[in-house]
Amino acid sequence: MMNIHSKVSIITPVYNAEFYLSKFFESIKLQTYQNYELILINDGSTDRSGDLCDAYANQDDRVKVFHTRNGGVASARQRGVDHASGLFSIHADPDDYLDPDGIEYLVTNIGDNDIIIAGFFRELGTRTVYESFLSSSTSRTDLIKALFERKLHGALWNKLVRHELYRKANIRFVEGINFCEDQLVFLQLLCATEKIAFTNKAFYHYVVNEQSITRDKSKNFFEKVDQYLDEVDKFDSIPSHLKELNHLFFKVDKMYSKHFDDRYIVEWKKPCNKLMLSSSLTIFTKIRLGLYFIGLGSLAKKTY
Repeated sequence: MMNIHSKVSIITPVYNAEFYLSKFFESIKLQTYQNYELILINDGSTDRSGDLCDAYANQDDRVKVFHTRNGGVASARQRGVDHASGLFSIHADPDDYLDPDGIEYLVTNIGDNDIIIAGFFRELGTRTVYESFLSSSTSRTDLIKALFERKLHGALWNKLVRHELYRKANIRFVEGINFCEDQLVFLQLLCATEKIAFTNKAFYHYVVNEQSITRDKSKNFFEKVDQYLDEVDKFDSIPSHLKELNHLFFKVDKMYSKHFDDRYIVEWKKPCNKLMLSSSLTIFTKIRLGLYFIGLGSLAKKTY
């Protein structure tokens, strides 16, 4: 199937991003693939973001801006999905940026698949880290396992999706879930299709913000984690052992955060403990968890 002339919807939620938008807009403007629409959802910004979005839209009729009261990133993304008119869609965040050939490469290489997953660049201040995931298997179970083991990234910004899949499978963002909200949608996509392609091509630059919710390992952060885990546990199509694996990896995050005592680490979601030895966790992490399980959590804490 030839897709080279098909429209791509780029969906971007915007909240107080005035210092990043110029670079982001420029990276969209420079795309070699020109048949796109950029859907900007201004989610109640209190800075100049809304005005900057409007100004950009006045310069380019492919840009559509929607202003909403602040409802969180999940509701903003959903509004973008609802307004998208492209054959394909991809999400992008306003504090990140894209290489010029990114969209064109994905459209050219998706073929008859419903999703194509690319590599990406993680921007860490003065350091850039390339990340990629290639798989010979498109089995739902294999890919969800890779996702929960954090080998496959759950964001939507390195994935071009045949947009009708959202409607056909009734895939929606969960309002009120603003941590891993994109991963919840990616899980729904994985449950809806196995027509998935992979490429090690990287074009998306994920700029790591030290202040972002995904970098904050406070107790408030883990309350959001628990909300996300509860949503995953509602998936009937995900086997229980994979749900336990998901819990295990977040248990490790809780251990390393040092916000929780020994008993909590041991008891929290106890059934996942049996997966520890067979998991892809490092040997050092397994030893530390083991120390917690035998009542030597204070000793484990001294090693990290």
